[in-house]
Amino acid sequence: MCVRYNTIDERWERFIRRLGVWKAIELPPKQYEMFPRHIGQIIRLSEHGGLELAEAKFGIIPPFPDASLFQRKPVVNARAEGGENRPIGIENMTTFRDPFRYRRCLVPMTSYFEYGDRTPTGKAIIEIVPRGSEEFLVPGLWEPPNRHSETPTFVLVTTASNATLAPVHSRNLAMVEEENMPLWFDHTAPMEAVKSLLAPPPDDWMEVLPGRAPERKEQLRRETSEKKPKPAEPSLFD
Repeated sequence: MCVRYNTIDERWERFIRRLGVWKAIELPPKQYEMFPRHIGQIIRLSEHGGLELAEAKFGIIPPFPDASLFQRKPVVNARAEGGENRPIGIENMTTFRDPFRYRRCLVPMTSYFEYGDRTPTGKAIIEIVPRGSEEFLVPGLWEPPNRHSETPTFVLVTTASNATLAPVHSRNLAMVEEENMPLWFDHTAPMEAVKSLLAPPPDDWMEVLPGRAPERKEQLRRETSEKKPKPAEPSLFD
């Protein structure tokens, strides 16, 4: 499950400008890693039918009468096949049915992180990067503001892993090629045609690299270690 990805930097800006949806964005310093509940950037259809860059919170919150579960634990991934124990298709799931039909979006990013399968020493962090490219588009779904959220919210769509990622992780973020953007945003297109875009990316599309700890956790570790008093030097007479 992807809960962390790399986003706004110089590569991202070049990509957004090329897509024609660039706009000036004010961000906290060094916020180029996205985590659940962070405000990120999505590409969506505007009210006038064109594409626009919009802000939305990572972790979808539907307009259900009781959405407390979504508020306590952000839902950041949606399986293209449907529920793990109920593979009825994302287009038939109560939470994602309407967003999949009417509120599809794309999330531009430069890489993302996963925890690999558990080993005797724990779970290793891995980074998935595009081979020979600087950026890519991940399909997502979004919800407008509602009684539970003052801002739009969004979720990333996942699919089965390809042969490159399968040895270390069972799920893969889906990818949408630039030439398929018109189909992804076409609300009149047949559902099966749209769903066909959610296949795993080609095996040679990506590289799996050793990851690193999230910067906010690493910073906290450093700050904590700096506050700890150094142990006294052992004495020969103790």
